[in-house]
Amino acid sequence: MSDKPLNKTAIAEAVEKAPPVADVLRKLAGKVVRGVELPGSFTARGLDYDAQRELERLFGTLGRRNSDGALQMAMPQNLCEPCAWSDAMAFFGFEKQAADESAEDVFSRLRLLLPDMDWFVDALSKSDEINRYLSRADNRGEWLTLARYVLQNYFRDRRSCTTLSQLGSDIFNDSKKLRSGALRNQLRAIFSAVLYGSKMDERELFEGMGIFENPYTSSVTLCAPITFEAGGRIFDFPIAHYEEGMACQIPLATILEITEMRWYGKQIEIVTSENASPFMDLVSEGTPCVYTEGYPNAAVKMFLRRLSRFKLKCIHAGDADLDGFLIAEQIRDCIRLEDVKAYKALYWARRLKLDAGIPLTDEQRRRIAAYVAKEGADFRVRDYAEQLLDWGRWIEQESFASIFAAKKERSGR
Repeated sequence: MSDKPLNKTAIAEAVEKAPPVADVLRKLAGKVVRGVELPGSFTARGLDYDAQRELERLFGTLGRRNSDGALQMAMPQNLCEPCAWSDAMAFFGFEKQAADESAEDVFSRLRLLLPDMDWFVDALSKSDEINRYLSRADNRGEWLTLARYVLQNYFRDRRSCTTLSQLGSDIFNDSKKLRSGALRNQLRAIFSAVLYGSKMDERELFEGMGIFENPYTSSVTLCAPITFEAGGRIFDFPIAHYEEGMACQIPLATILEITEMRWYGKQIEIVTSENASPFMDLVSEGTPCVYTEGYPNAAVKMFLRRLSRFKLKCIHAGDADLDGFLIAEQIRDCIRLEDVKAYKALYWARRLKLDAGIPLTDEQRRRIAAYVAKEGADFRVRDYAEQLLDWGRWIEQESFASIFAAKKERSGR
């Protein structure tokens, strides 16, 4: 048997025991088909107590009788969404009516449901990906539920951070619904269409909206003189690790709960490191630092944004290659970036004509050239990417120390 409260079997049993139940359910299912928003409560008249008990069983809530004998019941939150009524619509023969709709009818219903969000609905209606999905009649009901929820909760009222599992449960009463498959793709398409046709990849798009795959598998590795407060308690293990010359990790789930953070460093400076070995050196030197582990994940970005409140001077250390430059600019989006060591390393290696760096492969050249020619490419990255092409080499972060030592030796400072 289906675990949906309004599944066909449960409806048939209720109607068999108390036939007047059918009139109530048919009326409510008809509202869903017409795109009418279900009320927070409803009133039914002419029902005996058998019908009342069956409705209470189906809806999982208790009703009460008014002075005139009419039954008043609250509409459970999980039954306010159209997708919860799919079996009821089929039971009462409304499936054909829904199938006769076009994609434009779906957008029209969405405009009726959200009359103050016409611009957003228009953006969705212009998406080829969304229109292709809605060309199949059996996709339209759940898509309408998804689109309505997203527009209400992310573009009218911004909801707090969540996971794909929780989002699927909130919208469809099914935690697996948005973990994979067509509806997950439509979630991305809806965000992309509204955000001016954003070309960000799925992970960046979802994380930018506060939606995460699993907030316990994403974490930040750091060595910094901080304490933080979460859940009404103060946690001092980061500064304790820092004072012992050790790094620690904080999962994204914990970062999301942080209400206050305090900085105890003598200097207002922190270094972000792309690679592990240089990060270990920074830890052993007692330099406040954060490990990005390549491109920064959601936990790293959120942690850096919280650190930015202290007006820290951030220095990024990463490879002098296209990815290293792009990583530096992602760091810049999170915290005030004062210095990028890769830019300086490339500059001095070329100016001093050092025998440094690793020759670019043909694939690296093609990728860099494509970025340089890309419309809207970051001006800093484009400039240094052109220098890479001209020089024909890239530099590992681990080689920076020797380059800066050569610069100091030749300049005498």
